[in-house]
Amino acid sequence: MSSGEDARLVAEHADVALTWMNPLSYVRDTLLPLLHGAEGAGPRVVSVAHVVVRRPAET
Repeated sequence: MSSGEDARLVAEHADVALTWMNPLSYVRDTLLPLLHGAEGAGPRVVSVAHVVVRRPAET
């Protein structure tokens, strides 16, 4: 199955689509148009991205 076919299957059956470590440009330009189509209806999209917080060293 291609990613387009996968997205259309998710759009038909899922309440939420979960992405993991996808760049914003892919989600915005590719995934959302496939999931929401021309009518704009589709599942909510949740993206997971790992973040690192660096704190100053304690003295």
